[in-house]
Amino acid sequence: MRWHKDGRLLDISVTVSPILDGDKKIAGISYIARDITNHKRLEKELSQYRQHLEGLVEQQTRTLRDTNSNLELALSKSESATRAKSSFLSNMSHEIRTPMNAVLGLTYLLEKTVLQSDQRDLVRKIIVAGHSLLGIINDILDVSKIEAGRLEVEHVPFRLSAVLENVVNVTAPAIGDKDVELVVGFNDVGVEHLYGDALRLEQILTNLTSNAIKFTARGEISIHVSVVSEIGDKVMLRFAVTDSGIGIPPERQQDIFQAFTQEDTSTTRRYGGTGLGLTICRHLVQLMNGEIGVTSEPGKGSQFWFMLPFQAMPPAAVQLPADGPLCVLVADDNATARAMLSDTIKSMGWQVDVVESGQDAVSKTMTRLRHNLYYDLYLLDWKMPGMDGLAAARAIREASSPQAQPPIVIMVTAHARDEVLNAPDAEMVDAVISKPVTPSTLYNTIIHVRRHRSETKDRGNNEAAPQASTARDDRITGVRVLVVDDSEINREVAKRILEADGAEVFAAADGQEAVDWLREHPQGVDLVLMDIQMPVMDGYTATHEIRDTLQLRELPVIALTAGAFKAQQEAAMAAGMNGFLSKPYNVEQIISVVRQHIAHLSADELERRRAAPAAYPSATVSTVFPSATVNVETVGSAAASAQDLSGIDVAVGLEAWGSEDIYRKFLGKFAEQYGKTGSDILAHIQADELPQAKTLAHKLRGSAGTLAVIDVHRLAGELEGLLSGAASASDCTVKAAELDAALTIARRAIDSYTGTA
Repeated sequence: MRWHKDGRLLDISVTVSPILDGDKKIAGISYIARDITNHKRLEKELSQYRQHLEGLVEQQTRTLRDTNSNLELALSKSESATRAKSSFLSNMSHEIRTPMNAVLGLTYLLEKTVLQSDQRDLVRKIIVAGHSLLGIINDILDVSKIEAGRLEVEHVPFRLSAVLENVVNVTAPAIGDKDVELVVGFNDVGVEHLYGDALRLEQILTNLTSNAIKFTARGEISIHVSVVSEIGDKVMLRFAVTDSGIGIPPERQQDIFQAFTQEDTSTTRRYGGTGLGLTICRHLVQLMNGEIGVTSEPGKGSQFWFMLPFQAMPPAAVQLPADGPLCVLVADDNATARAMLSDTIKSMGWQVDVVESGQDAVSKTMTRLRHNLYYDLYLLDWKMPGMDGLAAARAIREASSPQAQPPIVIMVTAHARDEVLNAPDAEMVDAVISKPVTPSTLYNTIIHVRRHRSETKDRGNNEAAPQASTARDDRITGVRVLVVDDSEINREVAKRILEADGAEVFAAADGQEAVDWLREHPQGVDLVLMDIQMPVMDGYTATHEIRDTLQLRELPVIALTAGAFKAQQEAAMAAGMNGFLSKPYNVEQIISVVRQHIAHLSADELERRRAAPAAYPSATVSTVFPSATVNVETVGSAAASAQDLSGIDVAVGLEAWGSEDIYRKFLGKFAEQYGKTGSDILAHIQADELPQAKTLAHKLRGSAGTLAVIDVHRLAGELEGLLSGAASASDCTVKAAELDAALTIARRAIDSYTGTA
């Protein structure tokens, strides 16, 4: 370093070099000094900058590490929140469905009682509103499953026509008094028997059809199925639901499948709904490797279509009437309805002619009679221009009178059956059925008419004119069902529902009892409804025994449980069960499932059973319920006098059970069977035996709900939810103590009400 003349201290770089003479000897030195102050300053600044950068990098690294940690924590919390939301929605959906199913079940039973016309109208409106609310609940649950990635697609055998029939049965009542005709093609498209997810297919079609009904004030709604391609056993089907409703503007069509999107902002107020249905349809179609779309024009209607791949099965033989094919004449002024009905009849192996008016039907009949040719069956639309169906029926009767065997005349209507039955000339028809006409409904109606004629002939009334049949379509009359449940209360409820629809019901208290009964009567029933959680032998083990030991591999076994969880469904399928029903029983669902799994039974066999006495005694002694008719004054007085019965809704209980004596009897059984369950649950929790505690809470909850022991039902459900989750032992203990206290109060109320105090 050197001092500058101005006093500054400089950094100096010195270079010293030798100076050589001619002999290469050092003669002197060369000395060069350079000022490197700025260079040193730059080096120092660069070093400081490098240190600064290293500090920044270290700081950023720490920040990124902290950020990643926070992201992982946030992701974990998000996943936990998603699981909690899904669990909450699932549990809440189940909690809401329980009283909703009770409401629908009670109104179903009430509708079967003797009611005035205005009362029946109110009951039907309650049913429609209840199903609407239940649909909203199910939509919310499906969306939560989709978001959580828990919605799975099954691959099971099913019949396409059975799916279409179920869609009709569910959606047709929603038409009500609208001037709307629902037309469904039940023709065999060559792929009647398929492998796929029938439940999800039915859900999509039901959703689209319900929307069409909602947005169509008058006109026609059709469901059509066609084959797009068929390669080997792989088939692509196109489903189309077409309506003549309000239509959708082009700018709205691209967003119509998004969640909470509806045709316009006033739709919710005007038509109701959540706006989730089409979103669910889109997700389901995508999960099933298909595509979905819409074509629509405002004011002219819409067509929602989707295409799905399936695996085809070999076509099964069509069940025909015992006396061979029938010759049928269809008269309907609606071209689509004629075509669909004609296809339905052809798919049954019958011959069919179609005309578009009542006058044409009479003319066609007269022409055939001149050549000694007859129609076995007439399907006449009621309201046709010119000569309506009833007038045509009278003319056909008069023209066909010389025949030894008069034809069967069935009136087909999209309007209320009661209106037809009360109209002039109603005695000219044998039966009245509602549109759309399903193959099974048509076949069962013909069987019913033939049986009615046979009974009339046996009574010696050969000259009696045919009367319009007011008998409803006994959907499961003659079907034999074994109900297996350890709760006597649940057995009685199932028995009541099934017997109300004509089934013959046997009962078993546990899996072992069911297996023993089936061992003695291997052909005794057509279907088994099997509870999962039972003492002695549970439903899974019993099903294994039925399949493996008894070799009853074709006997349908349907799982019953109060918890509709995926794990239970998978376990049920793995055990060899064919379906799944959740408690409390949804009347329409239980009847639909029974119908779905008895398709192999012929109508002739069912008719034979209906005419024969019961073949076997019940596996347990069961109470036979009287008519569900409830004396309103008795119910009202009982409810008024029972206002101090804490924890029991007597009015609801009496409406459900119909008879006060029977209700008292089963309340007493409940108190006897579950009186100490609260303390038993507490003991299991304190011994860290949570599965046993959960099982008891589950059973208690179901029976309490059936008997309207409301506080016990609520607390047992809450405790079951805690035991199913990650709740602490202390929380479970507190809730169990609340439940035990509620049981004590309920027992006292029951003793007071039943007179055993």
